[in-house]
Amino acid sequence: MTSTTDHELGLLIGVLPAELQSAVRALAPAQLLEVVMDLGRTPEARLENRAERLADAPVSRAEIDAVLRELSPVGEDNRTGIEGTLHRISVIRNRRGEVVGLTLRVGRAVVGAIELLRDLVETGQNVLLLGRPGVGKTTKLRRSRACWPTTWVGASSWSTPPTRSAATATCRTPASAPRGGCRCRGPTASTQ
Repeated sequence: MTSTTDHELGLLIGVLPAELQSAVRALAPAQLLEVVMDLGRTPEARLENRAERLADAPVSRAEIDAVLRELSPVGEDNRTGIEGTLHRISVIRNRRGEVVGLTLRVGRAVVGAIELLRDLVETGQNVLLLGRPGVGKTTKLRRSRACWPTTWVGASSWSTPPTRSAATATCRTPASAPRGGCRCRGPTASTQ
């Protein structure tokens, strides 16, 4: 793992209660997909090929509240995150609207991954990304949106189909952007 990746994973681990932080740090970082904290159940880490119990005691209300205080406000879509990272946190609410569960998904940037989509996107046709959780569907979508200077509508489609000239144009993400700028490997405005 790179130091940037280690730092970002450390930010996610840092919002957890101390006992869970130790347990998660003992796991293989590259295999960690998400941490699940459901009220009244034992917390677990989901890795690529297995789930690992993180503590013997069930998750308490105080632990969930402590994690929520470390995060950005939860949106209407029951999601939040950690500013400047790709990590996504989903909440589960009971009938009274109280948060009773958290799923903290590890977000990772995959350098060069969107190049695989470039030929498909340049056709102007719709593209559907399918895959199990944690394989990078959202990451590819976000990177292509940031690296290809095309007008987007919503989170998953362009308002106009991209043309070859638009797809190969200079990336508009400044190198000074959070996380070191765009990672699409295309030329940036600051390098020209």
